[in-house]
Amino acid sequence: MSKSRHLFGALLIALGCALAFAPGAAWAQKSDARASAEFTARTSVQTIYQNLINSGYEWDYIRDEKMPDILVRSVEAIQQQTSGYDRSLILGTFLPTYIRTFYDEIDKLNAEHNQRCMTVKFVEVTFVPFVQACSKSFSGKYSVRDIAGPVLQATYSYTVCERPTCLTRISKMYNSAFKEQRSEKEFSNVCASGS
Repeated sequence: MSKSRHLFGALLIALGCALAFAPGAAWAQKSDARASAEFTARTSVQTIYQNLINSGYEWDYIRDEKMPDILVRSVEAIQQQTSGYDRSLILGTFLPTYIRTFYDEIDKLNAEHNQRCMTVKFVEVTFVPFVQACSKSFSGKYSVRDIAGPVLQATYSYTVCERPTCLTRISKMYNSAFKEQRSEKEFSNVCASGS
């Protein structure tokens, strides 16, 4: 009887492990990481916006002066928030979702203030500094290339006002900041034409 109890216990443990590592569990983790990134980015942008607009600041000032700092400062919290995530969830899901949602929220606020496109300057003062902050925060864990790849491949829904200028300026800024060469074409999604 004792042997069958041990076998039954071992079977339960094996079954539990199989369920824990089943494809559904991985999908759920990815979904949770995406939802967490979206919520965190949206809440961050909306909280800062509401606090500053209620204090009498103009949207252009909030967007151009405050939001870039908020994005960069959020990276430390992102690093702590994702400490239990594996590499693929952090690089492939959380970081691209976070910055995409950040830009989506900025784009919505631009629309509320009758601005139809994202300025190249705003993309300049947010994208490369975000990658730099991630590189510093995750130093020794992930390379700049690891971080930038999925973020560059993400799909962004905003439209950049002067797309050809954006491609040139962002690629130059990126290549200068990281001493690596990426072609302008790799910045096509960041210098979005809307979706």
